[in-house]
Formats: sequence, C-alpha cells, structure tokens
Amino acid sequence: MPLLFGDLPLDQWPGADAPAQGAPWDSFIAARAKLAAGNRDEAIRLWLHITTRADVESRHVLQAWTFLRQIGIAPDAEHAKEVLGVVVSVPVKHGHDVLAAYRKTGSGWQTRINADLRKAAKKLAG
Repeated sequence: MPLLFGDLPLDQWPGADAPAQGAPWDSFIAARAKLAAGNRDEAIRLWLHITTRADVESRHVLQAWTFLRQIGIAPDAEHAKEVLGVVVSVPVKHGHDVLAAYRKTGSGWQTRINADLRKAAKKLAG
C-alpha cells in the first residue's frame, strides 16, 4: 500500500489493493460515495468516526483528517497538535522478502512486525 503520510487524493484512497471489506476501508468507501452523492454531512460523520477509532492505524486517521480538511473541516486545537507517528528511515541491506511477507498480511502488518521484533529483542537481551 502506498500510503505513508495520509495525503492521497480522495479518488485514490482506498486503493485497489485495499481489503475488500472491513474497518476502516468500508467507512472510507462509504464516505467517498456519500460525498459524491451530495451527502456531505454523512461523509463528514464517517470520516470523523475513523478519527476516533482506537483500532485503526494512525495513517488512516491522518488520511481521514486530510479528507476532512479538503472540505473545510479542521480538527479542534487539542487534536491538531497531536503527533500520530514519526517516520524513521532505516536502511535494510537484506530482509526485503520478510518485509514483503508481513505487508502481504494486510492492514496492521506494521503493528505485527513491531510486536515480533520486540519479542526477539527481549529474547536477545536475556
């Protein structure tokens, strides 16, 4: 999935490689359809719902806020100053096949790989 910063255009998110159903994909697809049908309020409600869910990745929250801002809805001051994540570039000489295998498991793969790496780090630390 190409999304990293939550700044894709409305017609590109979710992309063709997104899961066919489930959260938050259903909400993004429904919101796009509602907006296209002229039901702006329902699209806003769906995107705001994504921003409040604890079970979605921060990239989805960022993407929902991108869409909300595009139609003139800004987060309140408290939410606007939240940092939802930090991108760190770490070169990996080998192991691209491992990253690809995790990525193929779908939404949440970063969380799963992080959990597995933490377990391995604890084991190495003794």
